[in-house]
Amino acid sequence: MDIEPRLLHHDLQPGHLVRPAARGSLLLDWELAAFGDPLSGLARLAVRLDLTDPADALQVAHQPTPNDVRRIQMY
Repeated sequence: MDIEPRLLHHDLQPGHLVRPAARGSLLLDWELAAFGDPLSGLARLAVRLDLTDPADALQVAHQPTPNDVRRIQMY
């Protein structure tokens, strides 16, 4: 499995997202940021939201493959 590491926030929560008056959004508080598997960020969010099935977080991000589901369940 070839996974290209990406910069991950690793602490997604509503308090870290700001919408200024201008278009766009700002993501704040990068102290837990790390490079890694993009699905690990979704897995951490699923845990924070107390989802019974972490694979539900995949539905928001994209159309999951069976491999994606196995990876997020691993986290």
